Amino acid sequence: MKNARHSSGFTLIEVLVAITIMVTVISVAFPMFNQAQLQHVKADAVREKAMFEENMRNQISLINPGEQKQGAGDLGEDLQFEWKAEPVSAAMLIRGELTSDSEQFLQLYKIAVAYRSGNNSGAFEFEQLGWYDK
Repeated sequence: MKNARHSSGFTLIEVLVAITIMVTVISVAFPMFNQAQLQHVKADAVREKAMFEENMRNQISLINPGEQKQGAGDLGEDLQFEWKAEPVSAAMLIRGELTSDSEQFLQLYKIAVAYRSGNNSGAFEFEQLGWYDK
């Protein structure tokens, strides 16, 4: 009678093949996770820049560029900005009451904003209406 040998475990070759497959899968998946992390960091930076620019735009939009052509401001201790308004359209007379002694004019301005935050700096532009009396 022959002795039947029953093995209850894995052979060394099977274990090595399984480890090789796992290492291959991990080496393919790791760069994808790393790339996703880099994209997340870039998206956060863009979102933060957009938020700063929107806050600066909101502060400047409260100012009438027809009366004040330039200025400066800050958003906290670290972010300072300067702006300058230049007319980009012809002045248009605003029709009002006939008894008015002064004439009001409306004009479109290009607002150029330059800002710096620590070692970073940037610039953007937007358009805004302004008015003035003559």
